[in-house]
Amino acid sequence: MYVDFDGVPSVEEQRVALRNAVLEAKHKRRIVFVGHFFQGATGIVASLHRSLVSLGHAVFKVDTAIHRNTLDRSSGAKGGYGPVFFVPDAIEKILESFQPEIIVFCANGMVLDEAASEYFKTRGIMTIGLTLSDPDVQESVIDYVSNFDIHTTNAALSYKRYLAEGHSNTVMMPFGIDRSFILRDVAPSPELRADAICIGHAEGRPDRHAVMVPLAERVNVKTYGSGWPIVGSTPVAGDRLLQAAKEGSIHVNFPATRAGFTNVKCGVFETIGAGAILATNQFDEMADLFSYGEEIIGYSSADDLGDRIEQLLADPSEMERVRRKGFQRLISEHLYEQRWLALFERIDNSLYGDDTVLDVEAKSRFGAMFQRSHSRPRNVIISGYYGARNRGDDILLEALSRRIRDHIPDANVIAAAVNAQVVEAEQGIQAFKRTDPWISDRYASEATGLILGPGGLWHDYTIQAAGGVAGIFTGATMSPSHLAQLPLMVKAHGGQFHVYGMGVGPLVDTAAKAAIRLTGSLADSVIVRDESSVSLLKDLSSGWSATPQLSPDVAYTLPLPSMADNVDADGLPEDPYIVVNVRPFQNDSHSIEVIREMVFEFASANGLHVLGVPMQPIDEATMNTWVGDTRAAFSILPQNVPYEVFIAALRNARTIVSMRLHLNLFAHRLGKSPVGIAYDPKLLGHFTQLGRSDAIVPMPVEASVLIEKLNVALDMPEVGPKVERRICELEAIANSSLDSLCADLASADLKLPDVGSMVQEPPRQMKAKKAKEHWPENESLSLGSANVIAKNTLDESREVPHLHRVGMTGSTFQLDVRAPLAGDCVEWHYKVPFGDHPGVRVELWIKQKYAEKHRFAGRLAYEVLADGKSLFVQDVTDWQPRNSVWIAASRPGEAEGEVDDLELVIRLKALRNCENWNWGKATAITVEAARVQPWVPSDDLVWGASSPYAASQRLSANAETSDPETSQSVVRSMPTKEPDAIVEADSDAQPSPPVEDRTYHVSSETRSRPWWKFW
Repeated sequence: MYVDFDGVPSVEEQRVALRNAVLEAKHKRRIVFVGHFFQGATGIVASLHRSLVSLGHAVFKVDTAIHRNTLDRSSGAKGGYGPVFFVPDAIEKILESFQPEIIVFCANGMVLDEAASEYFKTRGIMTIGLTLSDPDVQESVIDYVSNFDIHTTNAALSYKRYLAEGHSNTVMMPFGIDRSFILRDVAPSPELRADAICIGHAEGRPDRHAVMVPLAERVNVKTYGSGWPIVGSTPVAGDRLLQAAKEGSIHVNFPATRAGFTNVKCGVFETIGAGAILATNQFDEMADLFSYGEEIIGYSSADDLGDRIEQLLADPSEMERVRRKGFQRLISEHLYEQRWLALFERIDNSLYGDDTVLDVEAKSRFGAMFQRSHSRPRNVIISGYYGARNRGDDILLEALSRRIRDHIPDANVIAAAVNAQVVEAEQGIQAFKRTDPWISDRYASEATGLILGPGGLWHDYTIQAAGGVAGIFTGATMSPSHLAQLPLMVKAHGGQFHVYGMGVGPLVDTAAKAAIRLTGSLADSVIVRDESSVSLLKDLSSGWSATPQLSPDVAYTLPLPSMADNVDADGLPEDPYIVVNVRPFQNDSHSIEVIREMVFEFASANGLHVLGVPMQPIDEATMNTWVGDTRAAFSILPQNVPYEVFIAALRNARTIVSMRLHLNLFAHRLGKSPVGIAYDPKLLGHFTQLGRSDAIVPMPVEASVLIEKLNVALDMPEVGPKVERRICELEAIANSSLDSLCADLASADLKLPDVGSMVQEPPRQMKAKKAKEHWPENESLSLGSANVIAKNTLDESREVPHLHRVGMTGSTFQLDVRAPLAGDCVEWHYKVPFGDHPGVRVELWIKQKYAEKHRFAGRLAYEVLADGKSLFVQDVTDWQPRNSVWIAASRPGEAEGEVDDLELVIRLKALRNCENWNWGKATAITVEAARVQPWVPSDDLVWGASSPYAASQRLSANAETSDPETSQSVVRSMPTKEPDAIVEADSDAQPSPPVEDRTYHVSSETRSRPWWKFW
């Protein structure tokens, strides 16, 4: 039967039209967006941010949960209330690099004090403050909103008060929703279908109980959130929230705020955007946005709501009519894209028309700037080992990003980094964690180009630890398998991909070659940094569309401060000095010791001061162990000194010896003749490129060879004319090559974001469910039920700080101590119920954070116990991949007394007094997931583990106690001093042993009582 819906298309047809609609900002701006994205992709803050990106603005996202130093909470304000003062100095590098015209402060009680307001005024940056929790928070922020150039409120009641109290810079900006939220496709979830739903918490909200409980007696109701008395209620977020929203026919919305105000909530727009019908109380502010009876449903009481919903359910055509018309009103008037367009139109009218929302002084500041406009940004990703505070890599990122911005004015440079927070704070470049596949995919979808390689290395050190070629698809975080992942994503989304500044070698492993062969076949160009790299790629590149070419290191393009520049030389010795740099490598502590001995002996003989110049914190920590050598004066230049000071340190040195490639490269560019320690082929490649291979010392280092090279360097401290000419040639070639790369990137087609591709992070581990008394097969255990305690086993009086958190990645626990003392331990306890079953088989996925660095062994270990009995002990330096552990146990018989639970313990313990290297943070343990199955009874306790170190240890049935300090499996030789423990695993790590799963038994023949009675 044909039904006329007043000519309004179906919601599905309207969605198609919305996807194809053009919502574009007339004038594109460079915007820094500051907010707390605590609700994830479906939150209001994320929605506001996405809509700005969708309109074509270049937007730098500053998440205050990551950059905590951006907020001053000295007022004690929390929970969305103010004043929470923004600290401008915390984003100085971002402002310097990104050059924004506007900065948006989004919610969380954020305000500017007068000093911060003046800070942005002097830099010509417009400030926009968004208050999203009015009227509740108005009283806490009202004294500060005039410090913004523009301020918005979500509530009509609050808007009137702001204006009445003279805050004429305030604009009414109601809640809304962005296109991406509306167009996001999620899998159907029939189990969530309901006639009426409510998404929201209900603790302390009797008004919500009074409506939803009676309604549940009349129609099929589901509630989502905590504090509901209705069976099956559970919080939802991300895609699960969208699934729940789409499966509920009618959403009940409560306009009462916690402070007792009546206000339009953001859930109004989420409901209609999901294609559902909104039911809410009747009040004027809502009537201004949607028409009651036509586009939404209004009710006056619980009984009235029940009656109206029953009437709608009995008339499907009327339900469809309301649904269509509500959706039509939403997408025509209430998208956040439309809200932003309206706000910027008011700003334009104030600057060039008669609107007075900006004061006269603000109009004079911004008039000229807002006459300029930009194109949609070209998002260029640079992928490398950035954020690890490695000066060499940071220099490459800086050089490349500057050149790209110079050639492509509307370029938006983004770093795929190992530590995004550090890159953003210290270099001012938007960044994301390149080992996170979900966030990588989001940035890849928006990228016009990707550059892989500056400072990187295609090698086979870690290919086996990464799982070989399969690591490409299983989320490897190291080796050429990892480096293939982001290029695959970018090419899949239609962006350009360039390999640039890559080094190659050593390269023997066939799996590493396979991963590189695939990666190179995707590239639009392949530029490597030395002849040996070109040679190693010769056989692999036969099927590539881009033939590998040679171009010098990107560092050759970075300008050098001149001697005439006024450089603050604090920290540089007044006496003649030798510069030395070392880094740990492959457990070769002997070579480091030889370098130390020979450098101090050489310095003593020649009257030189020894100046350590680190390129990474690990270098600095290593050389810190040399303090106390009295043969020569010794000091260390802090690793984080400005670039100009670093260059001055090299320029003024009498001679230089270094393991780091880029320290040697800059020394050569300054005309010096450094001695290189060839820990890696890239060092030999660099020196050979300059015709100075005779200045290389191979590893392991021989004392006589090093002294010989140092004497030559001291006699001839500067390179000759031939090397100088070669350096000039390399600088010219590098600059020309980089210009060509920028031209290619500038030619890429501008990309419109896929407005329906709101990126979600799917659950990365199995979903945790509450363990029940009678659990079904393969039941996941609720990691939130674990109990974590800390103590010192040698000193009962000592209080041991610890941290425990449960999140999407699992249950993580650690010692909150930088230098744990012997006996400090933190224990993760979990009781697994037997239920009605005669036995259980428990599976645990244990992940330790610390990298496989055996030279640090003997400090901390973790132990797995079942009802107090040790199964195995493993040093935290042994095995970084996930350790899959399973334990099978039988319920004790009646003769021994019934036991309801099997108690599992994971104990992380300090084996000795540890150095002040931030061991607590570096050695965190995560139980990523746990599940339990029924087990057929047996006389044996059976367990297995994927870690070869765990699997190698037999369970001793007659051992009454287990102490990691006496376990030979965790005792290894160790240096007396080593660098900072919290260092990312780098490309030089060694391959891990192959994963094996071994099963061990405690035979009933060897014990006189059941296993659960041994402890």
